Amino acid sequence: MKPLFFFLVVSMVSQVKATPFSDDRSRGWYWYETMPLPEEPKEEREDLPKPSQGQSAGEMLKAYRAELENKMAKAWINPTPQNVRAYQEMQKDMLDRSQKFSETWVKNVMTNAHLDQTLISPINQNAIHVKFDLEKQRTKKVIQNLSQDYGLFFFYSSSCSYCHKFAPIVRYFSEMYGWKVLAISLDGGAIDEFPDAIPDNGLAQKWNIQALPSLYAVNPETEHVIQVAHGMASIDEMENRILSLVEIK
Repeated sequence: MKPLFFFLVVSMVSQVKATPFSDDRSRGWYWYETMPLPEEPKEEREDLPKPSQGQSAGEMLKAYRAELENKMAKAWINPTPQNVRAYQEMQKDMLDRSQKFSETWVKNVMTNAHLDQTLISPINQNAIHVKFDLEKQRTKKVIQNLSQDYGLFFFYSSSCSYCHKFAPIVRYFSEMYGWKVLAISLDGGAIDEFPDAIPDNGLAQKWNIQALPSLYAVNPETEHVIQVAHGMASIDEMENRILSLVEIK
């Protein structure tokens, strides 16, 4: 009886030991056995700098920048995963703050008309044309009004080819805005557009004229002088120079 019992026990133990892992589904699948993975070491995270009590906004920003630069330098000198990640996290925080600032900026512009720069300098093509037309009207009005106090002194030489080309522009400008022109010939010669030109009496030397043609705006009462052109100039250039009278006058 005992030998039979001993044989049965040994047989049962052998069957338990020989049971493959594939028959034990709690241990794994049919073609391999899942082994427990080792735990990865936890990386120490450097927290973002926190503001100290009593710090001003400027001091906080300065400290933030210093910390960001320090993390970048640390990651560059010693690029361990921990150092690089610490810099990446702070940089992401900076980008998130920048995005939030940008979104708030746009919302404020949309809800506060006086903050919208496009009202002054439009980017819409139709608005740009309207602004240009308004500026031309303003320019014309201002320069026409200045003609009541200022006149143009046109210095030329009859042997100067540029002077002959510039004279029709000066004539057109004077007629468009109602400015009187006194043409002064440095060599005593005539010019077609201004038959009433007078010879220079030393004024060119007094004003130290070094280029021909030259055009000056002059207020006879205040003797205020502004050089409108030295050499040939376009109508737009002359307008821009004369508009400066509004600031100087």
